[in-house]
Amino acid sequence: MIFGKYINRYYLKNAPVLLLGLLALLMVDYIQLLIPQFYRLVINGVNLGQVVVKAAGLSPAAALRALTEQDLTLLAGLCKDFPLPVTGTCGFDQAQVTAGGLDTSEFDPHTLQSRLIPGLYACGELLDVDGDCGGYNLQWAWSSARLAGKLL
Repeated sequence: MIFGKYINRYYLKNAPVLLLGLLALLMVDYIQLLIPQFYRLVINGVNLGQVVVKAAGLSPAAALRALTEQDLTLLAGLCKDFPLPVTGTCGFDQAQVTAGGLDTSEFDPHTLQSRLIPGLYACGELLDVDGDCGGYNLQWAWSSARLAGKLL
């Protein structure tokens, strides 16, 4: 997913929080039954388990028998939906693709010629087209350049 462009656009208005569903498909009641096994991971030093326990405000060194029903419910809830506050993006230097560009509705999709300025063609990241990572943006750049270039 391309979160960066949405985060950059709306971060100043809202402080977004992503929910990481560690056990998203399970009901909280069932997750509570799994907490003893989960807590063994914490005791054995598994980092993710320790992060969840600390996020619940509990000590990873606390004994399982010392946890209250409220503690177990809180841990189960965090295992279901662990909040990850978004604090920003890494900036342009770390970007894998840029977002924004010329409005695609102003270009003929069969030629990539401007509908407003005859003889003007645009391709690649000049247009407001961006895709998931994995070569899709490079493919768009090459394919759109070939299409626009054929007509020059």
